[in-house]
Amino acid sequence: MYNEEEQKQYYRLKNWLILIHLGLTLVFLFIMAYSFSLPLKEAVNVITRNSVIVITIYIFLFYILYFIFTFGLKFYEGFVAERKFQSSVEPFGKWIKGLVKKEGIIYCEFLVIVQMAYFFLETDQKFWWLWAWLAWVILSNLFTKIYPMFIQPLLYRYSRLDDSDLKQKLISLAAKVDIKVKDIYKISSDWEIKKKNVALSWTGSERKIILSDTLSDYAKEEIEVITARELIHIRYRHLWQLLAIESAMALGSFCFVGVLIEPLIKIFGFKLIFDIAAFPVLAALFLIAIMIVVPIQNYFSRRLQRQTDASVLKLTGSAEAFISVLMRQNLGQAKDPNPRRFIEILLYNYPALSRRILMAQDYAHNLGFK
Repeated sequence: MYNEEEQKQYYRLKNWLILIHLGLTLVFLFIMAYSFSLPLKEAVNVITRNSVIVITIYIFLFYILYFIFTFGLKFYEGFVAERKFQSSVEPFGKWIKGLVKKEGIIYCEFLVIVQMAYFFLETDQKFWWLWAWLAWVILSNLFTKIYPMFIQPLLYRYSRLDDSDLKQKLISLAAKVDIKVKDIYKISSDWEIKKKNVALSWTGSERKIILSDTLSDYAKEEIEVITARELIHIRYRHLWQLLAIESAMALGSFCFVGVLIEPLIKIFGFKLIFDIAAFPVLAALFLIAIMIVVPIQNYFSRRLQRQTDASVLKLTGSAEAFISVLMRQNLGQAKDPNPRRFIEILLYNYPALSRRILMAQDYAHNLGFK
């Protein structure tokens, strides 16, 4: 990107494309529910009557049709727009290969979710939504606990941090928020790590600060700021607060779908809620529910992040390093640093970059004044 105006155009285009994608998805689901879903299921039934296999084949064909329907938008967003704004010069062959790989992974995850949903739909047609919600909550909590203790060690290679000065600074920083850290580690991976990362891992009461090797070009003051953010999240249990909020929002979403699914499928001519042909109606209801609850979740997330920013500035006392970290991390996120307010409300789980920088500048000004 050559200038600031082109950057603004790029960021705003990305935001609008997200909203267009949501609208296009709803159109696709309506078309499928109204015209093509039942013939598609009947064609699959010619092959087999086993419900698990029927769902698997149906969802595969459904996803292929969705991929074709939205390919033009994906092509413009991921290839044309990236080249137009000089954000990427990736050749078409490499881009399409990466897209197919990404969509394949999404399909596998999507299939597991759909199979679980239809298992509950067939098992208990009245309270399926409650069982599905409980499964979602359990899996979310298990992933939060299991990943840092069991999965992360398999993905990365650990070694103790050699820089004794930085090590002592980070341990002292943790002590200021009453977190006792045993040691500092750095990690490297056989996979490319594109984002910064600082994590706190623990077994029982033993805590370790883990720095990714992508932080090697960061100044010590910047690493302190990034670490302070994770320490504040742990100290004030932000993760658990967000999980509680997400669980409550998810319960509302599942209940919303559970109440409306039966009368809506009848409008489209379906009789049974566990009929896979009615899946587009189910998917559309969940998408609408997500569009309602995500802005609410984002509001609570932004509120926690504002509290975290204030605590990080107070803990480190370095507004300059804080702003530097924000600027560096925003470069690879393709997010407008100064979005329109309604875009921030809909899509941003962090306060806009411009607001966060302004807060840091006000903190530095007030500190200097005092």
